[in-house]
Amino acid sequence: MDKCAAANEALGDTLAVLSKLIRSIPEAVILLGVEPVGFRYLQANDIAMRITGMSQDWLGKRLEEIHSMEEASQIEDHCRKAEASGTPLPYVGLFPPGGKIGKAVCTFCPIPNRHGICKHMMVIARFPETPETVGEEDEELPRVKHYFKNMSELITRIDCEWRIQYASLSYRAVLGWSPADMIGEDILGYVHPEDRPQVMAKLRRLMATQETMSVDYRHRNRDGAWQWMEVKGMLTPAEDGPWSILWVSRDITERRRWEERLSQLVYFDEGTGAANLQLFRDRLEQAIRVARRHRRSFVLFYLNLDDFRLINREYGYEYGDGVMQAIVYRLQDYVGDSGTLGRLSGDEFLILLEDVAFTSEAAETGDKLLRELSRPLIVEDVAHEVMGSLGAALFPLQARHGVALIECAQAAMYQAKEQGKSRCQVYEPPVVN
Repeated sequence: MDKCAAANEALGDTLAVLSKLIRSIPEAVILLGVEPVGFRYLQANDIAMRITGMSQDWLGKRLEEIHSMEEASQIEDHCRKAEASGTPLPYVGLFPPGGKIGKAVCTFCPIPNRHGICKHMMVIARFPETPETVGEEDEELPRVKHYFKNMSELITRIDCEWRIQYASLSYRAVLGWSPADMIGEDILGYVHPEDRPQVMAKLRRLMATQETMSVDYRHRNRDGAWQWMEVKGMLTPAEDGPWSILWVSRDITERRRWEERLSQLVYFDEGTGAANLQLFRDRLEQAIRVARRHRRSFVLFYLNLDDFRLINREYGYEYGDGVMQAIVYRLQDYVGDSGTLGRLSGDEFLILLEDVAFTSEAAETGDKLLRELSRPLIVEDVAHEVMGSLGAALFPLQARHGVALIECAQAAMYQAKEQGKSRCQVYEPPVVN
């Protein structure tokens, strides 16, 4: 099979999967093909056909074959913006032009292929109630409320004092709040205290510059727990009053969990949770910058567990992993928040402790650490006495750069082993005759 035939077959498989997907979505969904110089209608589910007035004749045709140049250009502009951002892009307006119901709330979703190139654009359209079904409520609330009522995103309109004027029904499904109970409340009252300054700064900048704001923050749900939200805000003019802020947010709690998990894999040792070498080096460089700025000192320890391989040999590697985890927990307790513990390899660790200025103080701190390490450690009813050889190097006394400091601490650790193991040795430069 030549490359062209293989590409066509892959394209057919992709369209089959997407066609099945859009039929399963309970919204009006239209699939566009992305071409170098335009877009083409490829698929539409039954809901889209029924609501918009589309016909099978549209499928396979380019936008300009169906719509006026102005209408086609409008759709293409939003498609290109979504394609460039690589993320779903909201849009409120006529879509598709010429359909039975013009005003719609749409989400333009770019769909990349396995090479990351956008080949399809999925448009999910949600249509408001018609004026006949709105009744008297339309006189009390802005029409934007009805546009957003059925969106899965959380739509909020707040005034210039951050009070909520409107909240969509999706608040009940996502966060458990009744929209009616939120009216008049300060939006910042739902924001996590640690995130509040950042959100406040973004809101103030939005008011000053009228530029769209974007921020991630934690939102309190009905049960009192916190859910991560991604919000975009923009100023919207009011017909009979001051400007208000349209606040469009979506739940990204699951995404944040995956990001945290990825961070764990990238920056932490998977077996013990201690910082890996990459993260430890970052922390070490940060400690050096702070120490230089404030003319402070700190100590770096290089720890090697003496004869730990004997535990693996006698009890097995799985059991040894459990002992190693217990060792790390004990070391973490000793280091606390004022230092950093990093795991280099199977039985080697780096420990950074701040505000240690003298060799005598480093030696005393190292001896305390080894005493803490050697306390009997009970794992599955078996007691172990874990010993270690510890090397210490002081910044800036013995080295002024991170790599050199690690090398000095490692050399001191080897000096401790040469002197009989299970002891702490502060780095001593070699004597040159």
